[in-house]
Amino acid sequence: MENRPIIAVIDGLGGGIGCQLCTRIRQAFGQRLEILALGTNSTATE
Repeated sequence: MENRPIIAVIDGLGGGIGCQLCTRIRQAFGQRLEILALGTNSTATE
């Protein structure tokens, strides 16, 4: 198993900024790191 860095993205409002950030990080780094996306409420996790 690879030992990849983990980036945590926390979205607290549900405005889509967390999703956009995850997309941009994935485009920039590909599969070289792991993204842990967290929502602080039900709207943010959709």
